[in-house]
Amino acid sequence: MEMFWIYWIVFTYLSKSLEAAKFFIPKLQLPRNHDPLLNNNDVSNPDFSRRCVSKYWFGDPLTNTTHGICNYFVCNHGIYTKTACPSGLSVLGSLKNRWHKKRMGLEEMPCKKPHQKCRTRIAAGSGNETDGREGVLSRKPIKVCGIDLVWAVDISCSIDPDSKKKVRNFIVKATNKIPVRAQYSQVGVLTFSEKVYHVAYMNEFKRQGKLMDQIKKMKLEPDDCGTVTNEALYEARTKYFSEELGARKKRKKVLIVLSDGFTYPRSNIEDTFKQAKDVHKAGIEAFVLGMPNAKLVEQGADNIFAGQEEWEAIATKPENIFKLTSFDDLGKIITRIIKEACLTIGIPGSN
Repeated sequence: MEMFWIYWIVFTYLSKSLEAAKFFIPKLQLPRNHDPLLNNNDVSNPDFSRRCVSKYWFGDPLTNTTHGICNYFVCNHGIYTKTACPSGLSVLGSLKNRWHKKRMGLEEMPCKKPHQKCRTRIAAGSGNETDGREGVLSRKPIKVCGIDLVWAVDISCSIDPDSKKKVRNFIVKATNKIPVRAQYSQVGVLTFSEKVYHVAYMNEFKRQGKLMDQIKKMKLEPDDCGTVTNEALYEARTKYFSEELGARKKRKKVLIVLSDGFTYPRSNIEDTFKQAKDVHKAGIEAFVLGMPNAKLVEQGADNIFAGQEEWEAIATKPENIFKLTSFDDLGKIITRIIKEACLTIGIPGSN
């Protein structure tokens, strides 16, 4: 019985001691945002850079830098990349406010506010495509290439395979100098020999990379021999420059014909002259790159250009004819032909 009372006294003493301790021992409670990765505003926390608490930012939270209303930062896996808004648009005011007040960003695309300061102009082959930052277009007022361009390429049997490859490489390099996008320039390509072969319509490839891939794969060896220049001119005017296949009403239309000779069968020559006139009537600026004829070169002829008469009829004006003594000379005139073909325009909505 005595042991019972001893246990009861000890139990009572310990219970009261623990109850009293509640007033003196602070409660151990974890903060609501105990995970350092959820403490969004603590940019000094080294764990902050491990994730993107917001996708779009007005500044870089790691360096505390901003680059004006025409630029924003995109966060991917903790890496903040400066990005320019599309031409004529600036970032939302809400993005700026969240940055300045809370050092926070947004989840929605921030470039939605029209602003004249953010109008961008780009150049084709001018050497001024960027302002020194890779991938960022210059906002300085420079020339823009904004044309609808179609290449018509002779791949007839009179041109040897190596020369055809040089022609294809030339078109790839020349097209690469043009900003191929719906708001700037569009490019179509056809080849011809005994018939016309399709390569690309202007609205078929929206991205320059895919268009370039298509040109690189274009057929160089025809099914049969011939040079249907007349059909190439007709197809270019009626199909490749049609609005259904991408041509735009208020943009300069340019046709560049590459050929080493005259129309064959010869019975089609008169139709070539007719089609050339129709091209001019349609308001299409035509250029000709006249290649040396292999047979005339082998014969040692004084005149190695077999298609001079037709070229003069096709070209809109005499200075639009470029005669090359070698297929190797193609690379030397890339910038010149593109500058001649390009039209200086303003971005839609600009002064």
